[in-house]
Amino acid sequence: MIQKRLVVKGKTVQGVNYREKACVIARRMGIKGSTKNLDDGTVEILCKCKNQKHLDEFISELTIKGKYENDPMIEKVTTTDDKVTCKLGYFNVNYGDDEDLQKELLIKIAVGSDSIKEMRTEKKKK
Repeated sequence: MIQKRLVVKGKTVQGVNYREKACVIARRMGIKGSTKNLDDGTVEILCKCKNQKHLDEFISELTIKGKYENDPMIEKVTTTDDKVTCKLGYFNVNYGDDEDLQKELLIKIAVGSDSIKEMRTEKKKK
């Protein structure tokens, strides 16, 4: 087993449900760990994979190129050499404290509303 710290960068990484998508991917692949937003606009993922091939497959799945404006647009997933010292269990999303969670929920509602508008507009064009 290998444990790694990943940093995800892109045009849109935060506020577009990327951490939740990463969580779904990780759980499907049997990867343990967690993910959280960082203050610099990137997303951190701490993960525990079976081997390097498993990690490479996970990174490939994480590199999402969204179709809509409010979809994640991942440019780069960097593996750092930082030691992961925490115990990694069932993969989860770290939302921070209650105030952070409340702010995030408001953002997610706005993003969801915009996404629905985009889909309706696209459907009308057809």
